[in-house]
Amino acid sequence: MSTRKTKGAVATGRAKRASGDRRSDTATKKTAKKTARTTQTTTSKKATVSKTATKTAASTRSTATATKTSAVAATKPGPVTPSTPAGHVSFVGSGPGDPDLLTVRAVELIRNAEVVVTEVPGHVQLVRRVLGLPQPTPGLEDADNGDLGPTGPEIVDGGFGQDGQPLTHAGRAKVVVKQAKSGKRVIRLMAGDPFVYASGPEEAQACVKAGVWFEIVPGVPPATAVPAYAGIR
Repeated sequence: MSTRKTKGAVATGRAKRASGDRRSDTATKKTAKKTARTTQTTTSKKATVSKTATKTAASTRSTATATKTSAVAATKPGPVTPSTPAGHVSFVGSGPGDPDLLTVRAVELIRNAEVVVTEVPGHVQLVRRVLGLPQPTPGLEDADNGDLGPTGPEIVDGGFGQDGQPLTHAGRAKVVVKQAKSGKRVIRLMAGDPFVYASGPEEAQACVKAGVWFEIVPGVPPATAVPAYAGIR
């Protein structure tokens, strides 16, 4: 009888231990699942935070770029739009003064000019001959005033100012720029070649500063023409 009780007690103990083990396994599994869920949730939150941070950083960079672009656009000077037509100037070399020695381009420009800025008195006669206009009658009071009539261009004296004093290179440049800004086709007639012993470079530079387009038409320099006329080779 005692042996049976002992066996029963042993079996009961074993059953209790087995039940305890099962409960322990179940608790362990529940804890593992809970831990896994917590880890997954934490990872998901971190991923969300990371995405949000990335979007915020990208938005910040985009805003900074837009701000920088706006600042550059605000400080960058726009195209200069003149209030009046700039016109253009043709610096034409008249050579030694003989119309037959003018270039074809020089003759074409003189015939289509609206304003001719002269340098020496002989330029008025040169323009008359190129345009086929009659020469003034000697002895008349207005014979040498440079008025070419309604069919000819306006003659502007670029050699002397209104006070009768010779103009400096800067003074001549102002006259040329002023005429060009009126929007007319301006010829700056220069003795010899515009860039040989002449004020062509200074006047061209003034046109550049004023935004006036110009072209250069070479002429025969007197240093070459005079010896040639004299038969010196």
